[in-house]
Amino acid sequence: MGGQWWHYYRGWDRSHPLGKPPQIGHMAAEFKIGDRVQVFLDSKFWKSEGWFTGTVIRIDPYSQHRSFYWVELDDDVEAPFGKGTKLISVLNPKNIKKI
Repeated sequence: MGGQWWHYYRGWDRSHPLGKPPQIGHMAAEFKIGDRVQVFLDSKFWKSEGWFTGTVIRIDPYSQHRSFYWVELDDDVEAPFGKGTKLISVLNPKNIKKI
């Protein structure tokens, strides 16, 4: 009696025979270099808020489950201060999606 609480707090999953939760796919598997994506940019950091189109040109691991996605924005996207860099990094997976 009481042993079930120890397993409960350790994340034990009774549906798996070894008590381990099933592995969840990584975000890095969803995007590859060269993929066309849309990136959400906030008006605090960009000239206008919305979804902008670009190409993934580099992927840097951040942690076991997350990566920085370096996206080169298309030429028609206007930088915040006129001409400037069109290369941005995206860490939050909710701010990037495949086209």
